[in-house]
Amino acid sequence: MALSGFLSSIIDGNTALIIIAAVVVAGLLLLIPVIKRLKDMISYIYPSSRIRVKEANLIRKDLFDEMITSSSPAEVLSILGNTDYSEYIQNISLDDPKSIEISIDSYLSDLFHEIAGITPKKDLDLIRSWMSEWDARNLKYVIRNIHLLETGKKGTNIDELTKIIVRSPLDEKIKETLDIQTIDELMMHLEGTYFDDLKESVSQYREKKNLAFLENSVYKFIYEKILNIVKSTKNAKKPEVKRYFTVMIGAKNIKLLLRAKKDGIDYPTIEPFLIKGKEVLPEDVVRNFNEIDIDGIISELEGTEFYRPLEEALPAYKSVKSLSVFDNALDNLVVKIGKDISASGVFDLCPIIGFLAVKTAEAENVKKIISAKYFDLPSDRIRPLIVTTS
Repeated sequence: MALSGFLSSIIDGNTALIIIAAVVVAGLLLLIPVIKRLKDMISYIYPSSRIRVKEANLIRKDLFDEMITSSSPAEVLSILGNTDYSEYIQNISLDDPKSIEISIDSYLSDLFHEIAGITPKKDLDLIRSWMSEWDARNLKYVIRNIHLLETGKKGTNIDELTKIIVRSPLDEKIKETLDIQTIDELMMHLEGTYFDDLKESVSQYREKKNLAFLENSVYKFIYEKILNIVKSTKNAKKPEVKRYFTVMIGAKNIKLLLRAKKDGIDYPTIEPFLIKGKEVLPEDVVRNFNEIDIDGIISELEGTEFYRPLEEALPAYKSVKSLSVFDNALDNLVVKIGKDISASGVFDLCPIIGFLAVKTAEAENVKKIISAKYFDLPSDRIRPLIVTTS
């Protein structure tokens, strides 16, 4: 017997119709989350397939080994001729080590823009905020040049500065600052951008006469901006996405704290340089920083993602007394988490973030190897600097 017929035998027809309508509406309401999820997945079918194709072109471990054991920078560039870097390494001059960073940074910044171009609109704010790192990088060189001019030294000419600037969200505006002579003029030009608050750091720069206050503030604003977006963007609240950016930014704070401890710098002195946020600045380390040593910092990190990699690297640090051991351990942790989140999702933001995390580390590896070969470092000095990306 049909549902309406059965209901009409025990209740009147109008009531039966109301019940049937209620059941249909309830069913539709239950389907809304499913339909929304399907819509989100569909928007990521093309981006995810593009990412998987690009992942197939990541530099393999054996190719890195070949570069590390090569006999010269020219040989490294020859090996890279068969990779995605081929177009960009044409601009590297073996007489100019600065061209190494500029060329590889240009490759990576262009890649970020390419990936932003295929990222669904609802997640674009997070990717764009990450791309702001390139604005920070460009602005760093402008600030350095102005500092030279303000201290009576010879600056870099505009043509050379222009070559240093890579593609970034604010690159055109930053290019307009290349002939600026003072920090105050620069601050006026940056009004209305996300660097507007940088002027608050100018007084510290003037007081301490230390360029590091300004350079560090440029990056601090970017990372704090990313953290705010991760906390406020609905899709970015996915645990995997939040985990990646929290560890990536937290690792920068840990590196700075370890360096300060090794150099005998107290917490009040280092505090202005640290990225704010309880997620990225362990409270136990902050509270006890002045009373503990490097072993103590690592012990206070127990229970965090940072503890095990640093604990495992501690014997090597005690042997070589180089913080690069910890830097490498933290960089490997960030890449590992990038790989983890890439594998955790298929048709969502995770593969994009994971891919960009690995490519960032890969590009840093390439810069390190070419630069090391330029300065004729032996293979056994280069290998510990390389992060595992494949």
